[in-house]
Amino acid sequence: MLSLINLSKTFGHKVLFKDLTQTISQGAHVALVGANGAGKTSLLNIICGLDKCDSNGQIVIPKGFKIGYLPQEINPNPKHSLFEEALSGHSDLYPLHVKRDVVLKQMEENYTEEIHHVYEQVENEYQNLNGYQLEGDADKLLKGLGFLEKDLQRNPKEFSGGWRMRLELAKVLVNQPDVLVLDEPTNHLDLPSLMFLENYLINFKGTLLFVSHDQDLLDRLAKKVLYLRDGKISEYTGNFSSFLEQHALEKEQAAAQHENLNKKIEHNQKFIDRFGAKASKATQAQSKQKAVDRLKSMQSTIEIEGKQAAPHINIPLLKQSVKNVLTIEDMTVGYTAPLIKKIKLMVQRGQKIAIVGANGIGKSTILKSLIGEIPLLEGYVKQGENVQLGYYAQSQLDQLNLSASAFDNVLESNGLLTEGDVRRILGSLLFKDQDVRKPVAVMSGGEKSRVGLACMIAKKANTLLMDEPTNHLDLISQENLADSLIKYPGTLIFVSHDRRFINRIATHVLGVKSNGQHLFVKGNLDAFFEDAQRLKFDLMQ
Repeated sequence: MLSLINLSKTFGHKVLFKDLTQTISQGAHVALVGANGAGKTSLLNIICGLDKCDSNGQIVIPKGFKIGYLPQEINPNPKHSLFEEALSGHSDLYPLHVKRDVVLKQMEENYTEEIHHVYEQVENEYQNLNGYQLEGDADKLLKGLGFLEKDLQRNPKEFSGGWRMRLELAKVLVNQPDVLVLDEPTNHLDLPSLMFLENYLINFKGTLLFVSHDQDLLDRLAKKVLYLRDGKISEYTGNFSSFLEQHALEKEQAAAQHENLNKKIEHNQKFIDRFGAKASKATQAQSKQKAVDRLKSMQSTIEIEGKQAAPHINIPLLKQSVKNVLTIEDMTVGYTAPLIKKIKLMVQRGQKIAIVGANGIGKSTILKSLIGEIPLLEGYVKQGENVQLGYYAQSQLDQLNLSASAFDNVLESNGLLTEGDVRRILGSLLFKDQDVRKPVAVMSGGEKSRVGLACMIAKKANTLLMDEPTNHLDLISQENLADSLIKYPGTLIFVSHDRRFINRIATHVLGVKSNGQHLFVKGNLDAFFEDAQRLKFDLMQ
């Protein structure tokens, strides 16, 4: 059991939570949800000991329990190999693993009976504590998270930050914690690795507390939901979809109760206003006033939750394209060596094509090749008449002028827009008043993503190429973006690892593999996996 007792946290004048108390039972799988800025990450950091609460609050866990959490930064001084660094995540067994290897080396260099005896003791202890199972677990976790056999003996410093965060995740899981705390665990993961992690966590026997913007993950993993709002936590039984239904019903009931009391107050107040000054009605008026006071007191206890601000995304196009938007013949993409080979495809007006596959195999490269940013290695791409391409990059740092404001970035995307046009586009994406003049460099990741969307909208293109468009967007923004893309009358080619997003939007799916092979299927992601299974097309290979 994990107990949070009287936790409080403030930043400046903002109170994130005050005297927060909550109990999480052993083995529970719990999702922590709330609006951006509600204090979810701060609460997780306090639980993990990475931050302190303001008061004399307590975190109580059973003696001997291990808490595992994904660090915010990668280890700057990792072990010599990926595999060794993963093993080091097990706090109890790894020192014994190191001792065994040291003694083995001593025995090889200068054999004595005494050293051999020490080695046998260490080896027996290592076996009894399932040390070799640890090595098998580390191997399985690393490969499940997307690393290849040939990667396991490479130095971790050879990998990018995203891949090294996967290594940190493997270290956390290798340690087999009793309580696992994860903040956005699917960041940096591609679709195959995400599915592996999800399956691992479904079967995790310990307590799981996690934050995620992936609604599919929230639905599949969570058995309880903790809703953090205005410094208070409310508990709901069931997954995220169940929480949404229960919470919506609560809001409706609260609003109805509030309105009912309001009508009673108005009825009594009319009597007081009409007869309060008459001596013959004074006693009744006083009684009515007491009733009004009592009703207002009851009304003040009912919380009416305001609507969370949400973007209203509308993606227009200036003019429609011809039926055959892109003719792709034997397209081979890559930088120096081919990543994906011989793609032959006719992209037609109105199709919404999702590109899926592991990280690093060329999904983003396909998009960059289609817009001409990276030259094709072989083949050609022919654009149909009137085709206008709009591009949304995975990292907005690649697309936006960071020193300029949101307003100037949008205007630069389409110089024909008036000031009113720009303000309307930015306003629909929650940039109000002077926010439109704020430099992009000081914006959050979510704000940069919304500026990127605004620039794409401003172009009024009839063919959109989007690379991980849900990154940094909260759940409401993700849903609104999906709604707008479903309604969008043009053509869409997009890369995403969000299964719900893909299933809602895609009319076709292009799956790509590390060996350069690809599979094109009509239908959404579920349809793709059905065909892939039948054809033995494994995205993990």
